[in-house]
Amino acid sequence: MGLSVDVLNQLNAHGNDVLRHNLQYLYESLTVLDRKADALMAFDGLLVAASAFAVEKGGVVPTNRWLRPGVICIIVLALVAAASCLLVTRVSYDFLDNAKVENGILQLGNELESLIAVLKTRTRVYQFGWWLSLLAVVLSTAIAVSMFFIRRGPEGAR
Repeated sequence: MGLSVDVLNQLNAHGNDVLRHNLQYLYESLTVLDRKADALMAFDGLLVAASAFAVEKGGVVPTNRWLRPGVICIIVLALVAAASCLLVTRVSYDFLDNAKVENGILQLGNELESLIAVLKTRTRVYQFGWWLSLLAVVLSTAIAVSMFFIRRGPEGAR
């Protein structure tokens, strides 16, 4: 059906304050989630960059039996987390697509249900990415701390 002038006129009509407020709340919630996902993607990018640097220039990671796979695991976790954030920030919802005017009365029930479903799904996907990022940070911390306890061999390798 899509956005129409009738729907906008009815939405802005007197007496539809609650409907406007509900729509505003849901769209603002999606916007907040989008911003959080953007920030998490940037953080995951930093994790990938730091991990790649550790593999390439760290000196310790390339020669140790368990550190290198650990760092690669961090990179994979951060990349999967960033990919999940892309699913959160995608623009794939038509504004007021399910709203309609019947007999001069604005019908937003289907629109609100659709928005709630989108918000719930994207929240779950964001939480998945957040947990993966947290796991990558914990693993990064464990690797960084363990590097202090790995003994250097006679040739300087750890």
